[in-house]
Amino acid sequence: MADPSHLYFSKRLRIGQPAWKRGTDMARESKGKSLIKITPHWLARLYDGKAGAVLLLLVSLFFPFHNVNAESYALELFQEVAEKGDARAQSILGSLYYYGVGLPQSEAKAFQWYRAAAEGGEGLAQFNLGVMYYNGEGTNRNRYEALKWFHKVSDQGMQLDETVPDVVSWAQLKLGFMYHDGKVTAPNDVEALYWFRRAADRGVPLAQYMLGQMFHKGRGAPQDAVRAFMWYELATLSGNKEAKQGRSQILDQLTPGQIDQGRQMTEEWYRNTGNKRVN
Repeated sequence: MADPSHLYFSKRLRIGQPAWKRGTDMARESKGKSLIKITPHWLARLYDGKAGAVLLLLVSLFFPFHNVNAESYALELFQEVAEKGDARAQSILGSLYYYGVGLPQSEAKAFQWYRAAAEGGEGLAQFNLGVMYYNGEGTNRNRYEALKWFHKVSDQGMQLDETVPDVVSWAQLKLGFMYHDGKVTAPNDVEALYWFRRAADRGVPLAQYMLGQMFHKGRGAPQDAVRAFMWYELATLSGNKEAKQGRSQILDQLTPGQIDQGRQMTEEWYRNTGNKRVN
């Protein structure tokens, strides 16, 4: 994966697999699907209660002295916590089933636990549930349900620490593509622009690139070459290669004064959003 951003979405797939771990690692693309690494550090930070069950789970699943009995006991304890209604434990259990970590891989059971956690208000599970509805994994494909759950995540505006995926940005980007591509309803450029903008302001390079495209072509808003240049510039500074090509194309259409204006707008965006340059 070339895009050094918080998030990466394949333009071919656009929706990807449920999120497991971002941290400082990036989602890596393999055969068109986004794979996300699993680490004990993230699991421990994400689940800050029931320390005994989590410790046993970490020891049994991630350390070299793998012990089948310890693993079985840890998973039994962890499932007991989930069955008592703990949404975060339910979300983690869903991921263990989805990826087949310590448990037989089962999309149906992953869907079951994600659904329980999502209904309990757990944001990561809500996002993952939306992905499973979108792809038809563990359930029948239902993109209206996917849209509903992505909206739930996006509207929460939750702030998560650096060890947890920024599922708000992920959901906002997915909503942008769903409205842009007409995956549920007819294409709606105004809605697409709105959701791309929200993700872009959270520092998502692919959303910034898409805004550059939309202002360049006049989709969802009047054509604006200077504003298109600004969004291409922001995405390029974050390493998006397609945005670099778009910026090169639009530079030929701008006067030196317009280029200066676009760069001033870029600096103003950094000041207003609190985002930092990647390079």
